[in-house]
Amino acid sequence: MAASYSISLVARVPAFSGPPALTELGGLVFESVTYIDELNKAGSASVTCPIRSLHDTAKARFRDLVANPCEVWIYRNTKLVWAGGVETIGLQQQNVVLGAVGLYGYVSRMGIMADYSPTGIDQFAITKTMVDNWQARGRGHYGIDTSAVGTSGVVRTQTYLQKDLSGVASKVEELSKMTSGFDIWVEPDTRRLRMASPQRGQDLSAKVFLDQRNIESASIAMSVAPGDLVTDASATGTSQSTTGESQAFWSSDINSTARQTFGASWAGQSFQDIPDQASVNGKLTEFLKARSTQLFQPGVSISPRAGSDVGDFGPGDTVFYGYDAGLGYQSGNFRTGKTTVTADKNGDEQLGVEFV
Repeated sequence: MAASYSISLVARVPAFSGPPALTELGGLVFESVTYIDELNKAGSASVTCPIRSLHDTAKARFRDLVANPCEVWIYRNTKLVWAGGVETIGLQQQNVVLGAVGLYGYVSRMGIMADYSPTGIDQFAITKTMVDNWQARGRGHYGIDTSAVGTSGVVRTQTYLQKDLSGVASKVEELSKMTSGFDIWVEPDTRRLRMASPQRGQDLSAKVFLDQRNIESASIAMSVAPGDLVTDASATGTSQSTTGESQAFWSSDINSTARQTFGASWAGQSFQDIPDQASVNGKLTEFLKARSTQLFQPGVSISPRAGSDVGDFGPGDTVFYGYDAGLGYQSGNFRTGKTTVTADKNGDEQLGVEFV
């Protein structure tokens, strides 16, 4: 049964203090829509609408997105499944193509505007504070709700200096990639900032099966290229003290099993804002483990159906993959990194899945 989609155009009016006013301006008649959810990234959407179908309010806003910022909200079977700000507009063959970036993309517009040196503070609270500091600025609030941010049980000591010209998004990414880090996203329906440590998602490999019953096409990447297969690894890490002084750490390790069968293959890693030697050692161990075997990365296009429908799983979830793409049957449990949903005006859908 085809899904029912509707797309709403939303006006975002910044307030000098506090969240912006968000007002739905009515639905958009569309020919096709594609929306992407991606692990630890904002995701994106593309909406194609016939120009003749646009109401005057929409046309006026699209003529000047600086004066009239707006968002698109995508509903599937009445549930809000994706939301984000319109950033690009293209006019092609009597169609307008809207390019939008998911709500977490607003964090990329935020900067470190004052020195901040948390000492022994939970990593979730550090992230929340950086977002809150920006959203407390005049007309800086993008409606990201941080009230539900909890704790991870992992404390950090960091230094963020205004003079370094750092963006909040880049510092959050660095923080999240530390040992015992976290995944981060913004819920489209509540606009709540969410974090999960050590990672987002559930193991759904006993429930969600991607196999010959629903896979329409598969593209497989396999590689033992330098950097993809690593048996000998070295790493450096740097951190800044509260006085702005740089500290350096170094570590090395080997994978003797792969080294014995393949031969020695080296790679180096440089980590920024790593607080201590133990964290550098831990990051190197994770890096070496992730590259201890041949890279095998399937990407599939499936027909949504019960058990593997749109919304049954998402970024961070682990699902079962089993398919013969031409070299014989290959299978395993893989963690989802990206889902891409494409639907036409009739609700016919295609679901693309990529794994981390």
